[in-house]
Amino acid sequence: MLAIPLHRLFSVTTWLIALVAAGMAGQAAAILANIDLIPSFGFELWDTSWLLPQDSMIGRALHALVGYSDRPMGVQLAAYLAVLAVLAIGPVASKRDRRMRLLRRARPRPSEFSERVSEPVVKERA
Repeated sequence: MLAIPLHRLFSVTTWLIALVAAGMAGQAAAILANIDLIPSFGFELWDTSWLLPQDSMIGRALHALVGYSDRPMGVQLAAYLAVLAVLAIGPVASKRDRRMRLLRRARPRPSEFSERVSEPVVKERA
């Protein structure tokens, strides 16, 4: 039987969920742009329908899983990248914050430090 390391499993599933979330954000932004609630930032950034049409079997699967669009709007791309950036930067900032909290706990308090400094240092002669 094959043993899968848990950290690998959770890192892969985390990124898959991040792609799903980014796709949902992109599709929501496209819907809002189509009903003129938000600006579209360009209605067609590129056209990949010749390579992978959105109404093909693979195109529909990618659309459902990661929000693929063969003719994306600018707002779709912006929303997709913003969600991925937030989800990528979040854990890094969280680790940094956790390290800072641990460092603050390890530092002596000012009252403890002054007591240590005020104690006389006695050197014994041998």
